Amino acid sequence: MNVKYRQRVLLHLDSKNATELKKKFFNMKDGILCTYLGGSFTEGVDFKDDRARAVVVVGIGYTNRSILTRADETAYKVKPVVTKTKEWKEDAGWQYVVKVPTIRKIRQALGRVIRSDTDYGVRILLDIRYTKSTIDSIYNEFPERNEFEDINTRYLKEQLIKDFEIFTGGKNA
Repeated sequence: MNVKYRQRVLLHLDSKNATELKKKFFNMKDGILCTYLGGSFTEGVDFKDDRARAVVVVGIGYTNRSILTRADETAYKVKPVVTKTKEWKEDAGWQYVVKVPTIRKIRQALGRVIRSDTDYGVRILLDIRYTKSTIDSIYNEFPERNEFEDINTRYLKEQLIKDFEIFTGGKNA
């Protein structure tokens, strides 16, 4: 980790330190908060004004496949059926117990950035499965997919600089 960011990076690893971490983060002038999907920072916390200018979701964040999840999934299980086009129908258990809640958590995290019509920021989905061209794509699960722009990670820094220059009229964000 770069030394200049060391004191400004907060790691939220579990719910035990959430209250203390929230207080510390909101009292910092500038900072980087690393948390997890479904954590106490991704839902129900209002990052108004300039408290959040970027959210980066790394990976998909599927639900932990615990015994309880598998039990719920089994309760919704529908036998795969071959359709007229000889394709398998998607398993309803996976859809209701894993996929839908996961997409909801991702969208909730993305919603932390832009809270009003005067807010600005970027939302980064860092996984190839968010693109429409992959076999296991989840691109179509997002109503806001028309806002998605595929960017090679090599050019991400330059694109972010350009975006923030547009947002701020050339001033530092």
